[in-house]
This record gives sequence, structure tokens and C-alpha cells, in this order.
Amino acid sequence: MNDTPCQPGTTGCDDDAAISILYVEDEDFDNAVFRRLARESRKGVRTCHVMTIAEARERMKRQNFDLLFVDNGLPDGSGVEFAVEVVDAGLMNWNNVVVLTGGLKDVIKQTYDLRIMPKSLAKDEMTTETLRSVFAARSA
Repeated sequence: MNDTPCQPGTTGCDDDAAISILYVEDEDFDNAVFRRLARESRKGVRTCHVMTIAEARERMKRQNFDLLFVDNGLPDGSGVEFAVEVVDAGLMNWNNVVVLTGGLKDVIKQTYDLRIMPKSLAKDEMTTETLRSVFAARSA
């Protein structure tokens, strides 16, 4: 399920957000888990979900987000490479980008090859506590 368009008052978004998140994930189950954990982690979180990097690019042209959570394995590319693109374009800084993966080894190899170090989080280790720490560490 794709929750776009994602403006306050639109299906798929929580209104009156203190934190807005662009969540790029192609698996419905992972999306549902993330949205539940985000709501339980902090009041005032609005999550906009898209399923591809192409959709994320379009969304970021029209709307600003406080945080980007991007799955590393997407149908149209690498989450790590998209994260680099977003940071290099000045749309976000590394404190506000998290790469999600089923296997941290893949992200570690990619980031080493690219000489960068984004935050990365294994999906099976994601909890309300880990999301709270990401929310607290974000840059304004």
C-alpha cells in the first residue's frame, strides 16, 4: 500500500506532526511495523510512506521532511546511494538519515566503498527505544 499523497489530513499521514518522516520501503509488513513503532515512540510523528526511490525523489521536491528512513534494498536502487544523493544535494544532513536493512554487512560494505557512514539499523533490531534515540539525535 502506498500512502501518498502525504499532506496533513490525507490518508496515510498522522496530522499535526512535530516530526515528519519520509519512509521509503517496498514491503507492506515492514511499513506497518515501522508506523506502529514510530507512533509508540513519540507523539506527533507523521510518516509518509513511498515504495521506491523515484517516488521519494518526487515527494522530496514537494515537501520537506525532518527525517529520512530508507530501506537499502529497493526495486529501483540502493538506499545507501539514495542517502548519499539526498545529503550531497543539501536536502538533509547525515544526522537525519537512517538506512534500514535486513543485513548490516551489506550496508557496512557499501558505506566503506563510498567512504561514508550513515546511521544504519537492522530491521529486526528496530524497537521503540531505538527510534526514540534516532528522534532525539536528529538535527534541526
